[in-house]
Amino acid sequence: MSSNAILKKIKYLMRYIPDKTYLQIYYFLQFGKLCDFKNPTTFNEKLNWLKINNRDSLYTKLVDKYEVKEYVEKVMGGVYNTDSWSVGAF
Repeated sequence: MSSNAILKKIKYLMRYIPDKTYLQIYYFLQFGKLCDFKNPTTFNEKLNWLKINNRDSLYTKLVDKYEVKEYVEKVMGGVYNTDSWSVGAF
């Protein structure tokens, strides 16, 4: 079995552990130290802190390109229209 297949199996098994524990293990494997969730100082620690403490359902909409178009149209009041855009316009 290749090392890539082993890593895929390990990642598959790790999805059943809590998010904070998963992030702690992944951070340790990447940086060789534990992530400080109580007092984050580095950019990566702050991003991991946000992953745990800032759970907003809006983020799920904003990463889906179809849902974000509907959201922007709703917020802007129908001003947003992709039909008038062309690829060469930018």
